[in-house]
Amino acid sequence: MTQHYDVVSQHFIHGKPQLLLSLASKPTLCLFLTGRIVMAPHISRPTQRISLAADEYTGQTFQVRASHFSRSDALCVEPTGRNIALYGHRNGSLSMVDFRQEKIDNIYNGNEQNGSITGMTILDSGSHDNPTTILAKRTFGGCSLFDIRMRGQETSRALVFDLSVEKDLMNPTLSGCCSGVAVDPTKSVAVSPFVDNNRKTHFALWSLQNGKMIGHKPVANKSQEQEALRGTQDRSGLPHCELRSTITPSWALVSSKEGKLVVKEQLRSWSLWFKCGTIETTAPNLMGSIHQLSLPGDLASNPGAF
Repeated sequence: MTQHYDVVSQHFIHGKPQLLLSLASKPTLCLFLTGRIVMAPHISRPTQRISLAADEYTGQTFQVRASHFSRSDALCVEPTGRNIALYGHRNGSLSMVDFRQEKIDNIYNGNEQNGSITGMTILDSGSHDNPTTILAKRTFGGCSLFDIRMRGQETSRALVFDLSVEKDLMNPTLSGCCSGVAVDPTKSVAVSPFVDNNRKTHFALWSLQNGKMIGHKPVANKSQEQEALRGTQDRSGLPHCELRSTITPSWALVSSKEGKLVVKEQLRSWSLWFKCGTIETTAPNLMGSIHQLSLPGDLASNPGAF
C-alpha cells in the first residue's frame, strides 16, 4: 500500500538525497536497514492503521490495522534481518512481523505485572531471518525468555521463563530507569540492571537453564559513592543505568616493566559496557559516564565469581 506524506527532511544514501517521511502515526523509534526504515509506532486511540516500515527509495509503506498490533504502543523494535522484525509493547506483549508476507504474529499477549518490554536480544537463530529464542528486558527490573517457535499456538506457551528480581530487593518504579540485557559467551547466563529501594543500581544474574536468579552485584559510580560517604545522597534525581548487549574482550590498565600504564587484554574473562549515573531533573542530558564490567569466563559454572 502506497501513501503520500509530507517531506520533513532529507536522508542521503550513496550521496543521493532520499525522502524521510512524516508518518501519520508518530514512531517512538526508527531503525535504518538496507533500503528499509523500520519503525516502532505510537498508537493513539483514534488511529485505525499504523505504519511499521517504509521503503527508503520509493516511500512505499507497510501498514497494518492497529487492532492487529497488540493494541499497544511499540517501545522497541529488533530487526532480525531485512524481512522480519520483533516488536516489544507497552502492555508487555511481543509481536513479530514478516514484511514479505504482510503477516503479524502475536507471540505473547502482555502481562503488565512484569512491566513493558523496552529492549530485546536474540539468543539463537535457525537462519538469518528465522530467530528462535528472544530475551526481552522489562521495565520492572526483570526479563523474559521467549521461544518464538511456539507462535501460532497458545501465546502463553511462548514464554519459557520470567527472570524476576525478589520484591524486597527491587524498586519497580525506579528500575524503569534501567535498560538493556546481555548474555555471557556461552549463552547460559543473563545480566541486566535494576534499582533497589535505597536507589542503588545493581546487576542481576540469572540462569537461562532454569530462569532462577543466582546473584546480584551493586554498581555505584564515583558520585554515588561520594554521596553515600557524606550521607548526602541526592534524592531529587533518578538513578539510571543503560547496559549494552555487546560482548567484548576484557581490558585493564597494568604497569609495564618501564613503569608505564598500558592496556592489556585479560585472559579467561569478558566484558560488558554500561552507562550509569543519576538523571538530574534540571539537566537530564547529564547521565554519567561509560564503564566496563569485567566478568570471568566460567561465570555459568561459578556464579559466585560475580
